[in-house]
Amino acid sequence: KDKICYYTVKWKSVATHITDPKVKTDQPIVYDWDKLEFKKNAKGGSRTILRMPTQSLVELEMHTTQLNEGENSHAPHVHHDEEMMLVRYGKVAEMIIDKSYELGPGSVIYLAPDDLHGIGNAGKEPCEYYAIRWITEKTEVDKK
Repeated sequence: KDKICYYTVKWKSVATHITDPKVKTDQPIVYDWDKLEFKKNAKGGSRTILRMPTQSLVELEMHTTQLNEGENSHAPHVHHDEEMMLVRYGKVAEMIIDKSYELGPGSVIYLAPDDLHGIGNAGKEPCEYYAIRWITEKTEVDKK
């Protein structure tokens, strides 16, 4: 029989944490996970990493969401920008258009503009995922 070996890597950042939202985007930005504020809510909680323009994007948004057992992040929705999600831990159910996907740690989800989507916790323990959205000059803007 074939044997499987895997490694878990854990590290602590030695970088200075950037907290100024007006930081210049022509320089690298480093965030220390332990210094990102966890904002608890009834469904679990979240950490805002950044939401700002960059040199090539109108806006880049990155955050994490933690969901308790049985919770959905929000109702299925669409937006004109692209989004990527990376499952950090736990099990999620991601509905994209008319299909549901159960995904675990390390899974990556890409959502094209205007894809109807929604995400929820599909496991018995909390789950957490990164959400990364970007808006370019080509992104259609909602007219309100």
